[in-house]
Amino acid sequence: MADRTPYNGDKVHLSLAGSGNPWSSLTQLRKRILRELHDSPDISELALLLGIKSEDLMLELRPLMDASLVFKSNGHFRPSFLVTNSVETQTVYNHACEFSKILAEKTEENMEYIKTSYQNLELSRTYEFDELAFMFVGGRILDI
Repeated sequence: MADRTPYNGDKVHLSLAGSGNPWSSLTQLRKRILRELHDSPDISELALLLGIKSEDLMLELRPLMDASLVFKSNGHFRPSFLVTNSVETQTVYNHACEFSKILAEKTEENMEYIKTSYQNLELSRTYEFDELAFMFVGGRILDI
């Protein structure tokens, strides 16, 4: 069996993912399955790790697939969303903190250009720049 990636105990914190309302699909066992799929084990390895039969594991995977939380690729089941362990989460957080400082500095450096560009938008006819709040949105939340 492959080495397991360290997780912070048995804690799994989920954000909404999948189609419809996947929350009803997320039993404690299925949350653990999602966490363990992070390391791409095969079905027999995952069943052994969870202490259940492969057939029972397949029954547990079906609702996760129906909710678009898991898909099968190259013979392995994979989460359809990002799963990170506590070490990876801390790494991403640290990078995000550093990146946000750079983003704030660049925004401040270019504020006059941003304000001038705003005047070219139709929205500027309705609201003054100082009346609005702005948020940066990226195509991929973890593209750092």
